[in-house]
Amino acid sequence: TVAAETAGLIDVSGCAATNAASRAQSWRDIAFFIGGSVAEYTNDIADLADELADFYEQSNELEANIVRSFIGSDEGLQGFRHYLKGTGSTIDVDYEKAIREDSMIRSAFEKERRAALDAARALRADESETMFQFHRVKRGSTGASTVNWKGALGNHYLWSSGTVTYNKWTCTLDVSLEVGVEDVYNFDKDNQALAFKTRKASNRFGRFVIFGWAKPFYTKTTFTRTESIELACCTDSHCPQNQQCKCNLCEAKCPTTYASGGQGINQAYSIDLKSPAGTFMVMWDMIVIPDQMDIYYEGQNIFSTEGLVSGIGFAEIAFGSPTSTSTVITAVMNAPEDMTEWSLSVECPE
Repeated sequence: TVAAETAGLIDVSGCAATNAASRAQSWRDIAFFIGGSVAEYTNDIADLADELADFYEQSNELEANIVRSFIGSDEGLQGFRHYLKGTGSTIDVDYEKAIREDSMIRSAFEKERRAALDAARALRADESETMFQFHRVKRGSTGASTVNWKGALGNHYLWSSGTVTYNKWTCTLDVSLEVGVEDVYNFDKDNQALAFKTRKASNRFGRFVIFGWAKPFYTKTTFTRTESIELACCTDSHCPQNQQCKCNLCEAKCPTTYASGGQGINQAYSIDLKSPAGTFMVMWDMIVIPDQMDIYYEGQNIFSTEGLVSGIGFAEIAFGSPTSTSTVITAVMNAPEDMTEWSLSVECPE
């Protein structure tokens, strides 16, 4: 029954006499004593004394009404009990459960989630940004719609932060979204609380804090969700000539470059890789008569056949650094023998 469930929920009887009349007089005496030394509380405490006389006379009915309001509402009842009998310690709230059960909280979360993902899209400046973070400021939500979550949270603060990883191969933004929730459980003056049908009843429980019979407390939590944003890719027809589309960005094309020739010393070929850093593939065919190939980037030799060689070969060559600016490599062929032939090809870097 309700009475059995709520036994001891509200217990300040140690301050009262044995009947309602003497209780009322006791509270009026307390009000007079405190009111004489703390003038600003005189009216509130005098009112409280009268209210408490009624409160004790109707305590069983009031307790029953409180719990009846929270039937099937575990979080709401837990919050009220913690307010009256707790230590003021923080309670961790199951906000993902609140999202599932309360349409207003779910709507507020979805609004925050969409705003966070929009922030992730906006912060992705270009393809070179492979990981970045964002943080949204704390803001108030629209509250709750169910009895349970009105009692457990009501109006509360909601914010988010995230780490975003850009995957250029799948054209996605992978977002690790951390959501924070915070509320102070208390009874604001003249605010009609959920389980207490009038402002007068809400004020009564709010003033319990003055006497140390109740303690406001924080409800807080954080939780993480993983989201993946698929970027809509453009087509090459949307890009200017000599550019191609890659993950919704137009970038310069880097076609495979071919060169061939015969006898000659220090035959230089400049090749624009359209990137200041990366790894590219070079392939050569010196046929029968041997030749030598060297490749330079920003004046440094980054590859050599290390002498005259014959036949077919290939190499994967790394070039550049985060501070590099040039996109051009130079292939230098040395073919000293008469009747020699050679060819080479350079693929775009990754």
